[in-house]
Amino acid sequence: MEIDYRMGGLLPDWSYNSGGISKPSDVAHHWDEVSVYYDMPIDGDVWLEDPLPSSYPPSVAFKAAQMQDHAKAVAFLRIIREMVFCKEKYYPLGTPRPGGPGCRA
Repeated sequence: MEIDYRMGGLLPDWSYNSGGISKPSDVAHHWDEVSVYYDMPIDGDVWLEDPLPSSYPPSVAFKAAQMQDHAKAVAFLRIIREMVFCKEKYYPLGTPRPGGPGCRA
C-alpha cells in the first residue's frame, strides 16, 4: 500500500474567515473529534491556549522534507504533530528550542 500525503486546511492567518472559522477557538472542538476518528492523540486545547498563527509554515516544512526524503518526511510530520498537538509546543521560525538545536523537547 502506498500513502500519498496531501496538505489540507491551509490557513494563511486568522484574518481568513470561511465556514464560520475566524479564530483559533473555532477549530478546537473539531480537532478533538478528529483525534478520536483517526486515533491520533491530539489535544484541541492548543487552539485555545497557544494557537499557531498559520498552518502554512509546518506544511511548507513537510513538503520541503518530502522533496529530500519521503520516509524521513513522514517521520518529520509525525514529530511536528506530536510537538504541536501532544506536547503543546510551537516554536516560531528562528525561536531557539529548549535544550538547544536538535533537542526533542
